[in-house]
Amino acid sequence: MVRVAWLGTMVGCLLAACGYESEPAFGPVDADAGPGSSSGSSGAVLPSCGVGTEARCKDGAACSTARDCESASCVQGTCASATTTDGVKNGSETGIDCGGPGAPQCAAQGTCLVATDCIDGVCAAGVCQAASPTDAVQNGLETDVDCGGGRRGRLT
Repeated sequence: MVRVAWLGTMVGCLLAACGYESEPAFGPVDADAGPGSSSGSSGAVLPSCGVGTEARCKDGAACSTARDCESASCVQGTCASATTTDGVKNGSETGIDCGGPGAPQCAAQGTCLVATDCIDGVCAAGVCQAASPTDAVQNGLETDVDCGGGRRGRLT
């Protein structure tokens, strides 16, 4: 019941923002249903974070989309902590569930800030590059920088 009332509040707020003065089709909104404070002549509760506000919601708060949450992760209507397995670029990750401190390194074509964000140790223009025999990095199967180990390059 609270979620329906909260949805009603959100619809009411969105209608008001667009210049409409009617209540949602399913009836008046319960002013005690959602977080935030009462505002305006209708007494509807405006959210303190998420949709319709500049503030992002903390973990555990109700959400409609990932954009409502500080963590950028909205799971079953609740803001959830960022993890390296949530399918979202969030927390300190440089790519989706990879790169940055505490996350696995990104594969080729993943987003990066520095070489250590990438499996093959090459970050060019914010994109992880695949190991190559001309990248000036010992990576892939190389036994030295750009040579040996079954790559096209040769030890000299």
